[in-house]
Amino acid sequence: MAGAHTATTAALSLKSMWDDRFFRRPNENRNITKHFTEGTQIGDTAYFRITPVISATATNAAGGVSLTYDNTTTERVSLTPTTAYAAIQPTVQLVDRFTDPDKAAQLAAWRNQMMAGVWTSIETTAAQNATTISTQLGAPTNITEALFLQGKGLLRGVAKEYADMEAGNPLMHFVYDTSQIQYVESIPAIMHADFRGDKQNPTVSGLIQKGWGFEYSSSGNIYKNAGIAYNMLFTKLAFVIGFNSKPHLLDPQPEELTVRYICMSDAGSSELLDECAVIFRSPV
Repeated sequence: MAGAHTATTAALSLKSMWDDRFFRRPNENRNITKHFTEGTQIGDTAYFRITPVISATATNAAGGVSLTYDNTTTERVSLTPTTAYAAIQPTVQLVDRFTDPDKAAQLAAWRNQMMAGVWTSIETTAAQNATTISTQLGAPTNITEALFLQGKGLLRGVAKEYADMEAGNPLMHFVYDTSQIQYVESIPAIMHADFRGDKQNPTVSGLIQKGWGFEYSSSGNIYKNAGIAYNMLFTKLAFVIGFNSKPHLLDPQPEELTVRYICMSDAGSSELLDECAVIFRSPV
């Protein structure tokens, strides 16, 4: 086919320039499930066993008969996997018409976005476990110092040894919705250096690393429903996550004059120990 000719004009002396980079729209980081207990491979269903509390009975009896026996049943929590995937199917012509270095840069950007999309699916699904936790605060209510400390006290009360900082600084986390940043970061006791008394200076860095025995993270993947965000205050044993496969890219799959690029995972999550979490319900 003959090429098309354009009438001569001075504008043809100019050349359009394209930047070599492919920028990406933002995705949330993995700020929720990285704090979960990670289990073994799930298979079709994975079970996690829980030994219940065995209570003692005080007695003044001299004999060792007619004792009160507690139950010896074992509880279990099950995980069933859910597959998450992200997929694109560009034409072979499109891929072939990329010139270097654009081809490698575009393929890398597609792959990064697919990986991020699958991790986001895992995070948002796992965050729904917050709704099953028994201890919930807020009607909903924005987070305040008094509310946070109330939650900390409740967590210490129900989680017992797993939230006892005198027993060796347990790993505890507070993951809150991004809509609560303005409220969490207005609490002087965790933001201001003169209150904290340590080398961290969140007012300058904009990052609250630790405070009141917790690690802090904000996330847009916190579960939200009917105008309520379920912010999570928890120890590592509150939730469990397992993988048959973590997010990974499959080999490109030619299909007629297209190429399928697919990223997938097979994962499941669940509440593990209900006592090890407190949920703050806040408005969104």
